[in-house]
Amino acid sequence: MGAKFPALEPMNNELGSGAMSQVQEERVSAKLKFPEFDGAWKRQALGPFLIQHAERVFSGTELPIYTSSREGLLPQDKYYGGNRVQNDGEYGVVPKGYFVYRHMSDDTTFKFNINNTGSEIAVSKEYPVFGVSGMNVDFLRLLLNESNSFKQFAEMQRKGGTRTRLYFKTLCSWRPALPSLPEQNRIADCLLSIEAEIDLEIEKLRTLKRHRLGLLRELFPREGDETPKMRFGGFHKMGNWKTKRLGELLLERPDYGINAPAVEFDEHLPTFLRITDISDDGEFIAAGKVSVGVDAEEKDYLRDGEIVLARTGASVGKSYVYNTDDGEFVFAGYLIRIKPDPEKLDFRFAAQFLRTPRYWDWVAEVSGRGAQPGINSSQYADLLIPVPPQLDGASSLDEQRRVADCLSAIGRQISLQSEKITFLKKHKKGILQNLFPSVDEVRG
Repeated sequence: MGAKFPALEPMNNELGSGAMSQVQEERVSAKLKFPEFDGAWKRQALGPFLIQHAERVFSGTELPIYTSSREGLLPQDKYYGGNRVQNDGEYGVVPKGYFVYRHMSDDTTFKFNINNTGSEIAVSKEYPVFGVSGMNVDFLRLLLNESNSFKQFAEMQRKGGTRTRLYFKTLCSWRPALPSLPEQNRIADCLLSIEAEIDLEIEKLRTLKRHRLGLLRELFPREGDETPKMRFGGFHKMGNWKTKRLGELLLERPDYGINAPAVEFDEHLPTFLRITDISDDGEFIAAGKVSVGVDAEEKDYLRDGEIVLARTGASVGKSYVYNTDDGEFVFAGYLIRIKPDPEKLDFRFAAQFLRTPRYWDWVAEVSGRGAQPGINSSQYADLLIPVPPQLDGASSLDEQRRVADCLSAIGRQISLQSEKITFLKKHKKGILQNLFPSVDEVRG
């Protein structure tokens, strides 16, 4: 798997005796090299390659206004949830193909975005804007956004516990190791081919998610409807679906998790499931898992068929269906557990309903009633959930299972596609870190 690119060779880092001080200062080599390029990289300041652009426009400009974010260049109204931020009337201009970035960061992560929108755009006047001359633009983008050497340089700009500032003049003073322009072009082409493959797989993932959303709209009745628009064969004559309170379909009332702080992961302690350990797709995020230092009882552990729901904050409404493959969990107090009655409600059917636009409309309405977004256990118990009818000779559970089987199959495809993208990103990162020398890879 992975993009196809020319063969790379390990770099021979041996130097003859006597070649030390000047070479150590300026000549640096990567771990991997394209065979046609055998020269070392030279340290040199970025400044001569960067062209600062300080053009300004004022309020009322016809230029589209963007925000430079870690997710890329985003239209300002999209970034701020439909709002346009007022400033003092002055914006910076970013020509096509120019870089823009935020010069302050809460940590040491900076994102350098290129204006590939096809036209000039306006951004906050505080954002540095610059063009490039004498360097491959994509090579520079990768160097700034993903190389270890720039991360180390950015770390040096941090002053105590304050925010990190990276002014344009400071960026110009950085002396990275740079190869010749032809080698820059070759490295950029290699990594761009992997990025193109990743973009293709991301678009496939988006298509799968759009397909699932379409089915969620069709396989569950919409608000005010008594039957779904799409129904599997054999169930058309069973009559209208019924709307019931979620609490009527559970084995017991929804309950809260453990109110205790998380501690560093310890295999001798219970693994602690928090809101932040659940992805937007309802998957457990294993990276960064933690424990909880309590004597957990049997009732505190999640079991097959149980679902937890986020009850507060920006993640309110998010859900996770317990999967034994993820390990044993006790769950945190900001999560609420529901235990579907297997004779009334298939837990997989319930999990799919918790993805529907109808459910998320309910979450927005109920969670927005207080000063802080939140839904308590009683409110979750009052959630109205549509279920197929129970008739002689056919079970409500039969139709629930057909719906769950269909949507779960697509969910598995989405998970596999996500794993493929994760693999490709790791593949790209590994290649990139070997093609770009780190600070300590000095010849000699």
